[in-house]
Amino acid sequence: MCGPCNKSKASSAGYTKSADGRMIRDDVMTSAAMCAACPHAGLVMCLVDGKALTTHARAVDCPKGRHPSDGVVRWLGVKWYGVPFPIRWWLNRKQLVSNPDRLPGCGCIRFLKDLTDKLGLT
Repeated sequence: MCGPCNKSKASSAGYTKSADGRMIRDDVMTSAAMCAACPHAGLVMCLVDGKALTTHARAVDCPKGRHPSDGVVRWLGVKWYGVPFPIRWWLNRKQLVSNPDRLPGCGCIRFLKDLTDKLGLT
């Protein structure tokens, strides 16, 4: 369950510093994280349409609809701010990201975060 976190909601217009120090658009970084956690991702190409994973990430174009739209990702039928928290946890556990807190957005379920914000619980 999403508690009232103090992280900002995702934005599609911002930039985040990557592990190697480059500034990357938030929506591209979110797409890359979603590709990394996708069961349809091969080592370098998407098994759904055969395109390179980097192509999907840079174009913010996922054939399964898991790309961000205005900083919000739809995953498992739920809308999340940025990379969903369970995916952040999994990427960290598999050592695919060194610090999941640096991923764009907060990873909260959109409806619950909006509700806690509306009720003033943040």
